[in-house]
Amino acid sequence: MRHYGDNAQTLPIIQQLAHQGNRYAIERLVRHYGDNAQTLAIIQQQAHQGNREAIRQLVIYYRDNPKTLAIIQQQAHQGNNQAIEQLVRHYGDNAQTLAIIQQQAHQGNRYAIKS
Repeated sequence: MRHYGDNAQTLPIIQQLAHQGNRYAIERLVRHYGDNAQTLAIIQQQAHQGNREAIRQLVIYYRDNPKTLAIIQQQAHQGNNQAIEQLVRHYGDNAQTLAIIQQQAHQGNRYAIKS
């Protein structure tokens, strides 16, 4: 990646690996091709499936995207600890965040209880 980033075949390979959930490919895709619309779609899709690295990258690089909060909330509601962490860290002042954390704590999610 470092040496072949401009090669026309590099982006499709990285996209394919990221689409398959490869953590390294997700990180590289966002870092090097973050402004690509297909990159955002892949990251959102992976985050929606609960991929920890995709959730992290989504919040870091696409925090202001309207879909980001919804995806993170949905994953946190399902008990995804990475989503809970990111929700508390980046959206802690959101009323729905508190409700989701309380709901997860009530269900015995230890990570939510610590948050």
